Amino acid sequence: MLHFRTNPVDSDTALELVDIIGVYNNFDPDKVKDIIRAFRGRVSGYEIGREYSPVIYVWLPYWTHQREYSEETHGKRILEEELEGLRRSLFTCFKLALADEANEIAPSRLRFWWD
Repeated sequence: MLHFRTNPVDSDTALELVDIIGVYNNFDPDKVKDIIRAFRGRVSGYEIGREYSPVIYVWLPYWTHQREYSEETHGKRILEEELEGLRRSLFTCFKLALADEANEIAPSRLRFWWD
């Protein structure tokens, strides 16, 4: 299957799914897994899939209780400066992992694709 995408999943599940995709051109599962581990608990989740080539969507939280694994029931609004720093860090890390495309497709969703 070369065109699919999961529903949003947490980091632990994303790590397993990245292994299923395996090596593909510049897509190195080990590098991608290192990134997912580094951002564990700072994002809302991931969508893992193929758009013929590997693709990862990263969901960003607006509120602290929207972070994966949060035990908060009522969080605090995350400052825009913090979110922007998170975006920049994700773009930097995935570009270092040789993603061919890195886009912000919505204010809370980033897309990384390898050809």
